[in-house]
Amino acid sequence: MYAEDGTSNILAFLRRWALNLVKLHPVKTSQYQKFNRACWSDDFRENINFGTSQKV
Repeated sequence: MYAEDGTSNILAFLRRWALNLVKLHPVKTSQYQKFNRACWSDDFRENINFGTSQKV
């Protein structure tokens, strides 16, 4: 049931990291909307990941 190589820990870390980035983004929409927008828009995803100050 559990991975012996620790991949579940890595995936959990990446998920928490992504959640924190979305929470810190200054756009005043829900986290769900931010996740969906990041899935569809390369510019918005870049803005979240790298913190660029371009208005998206």
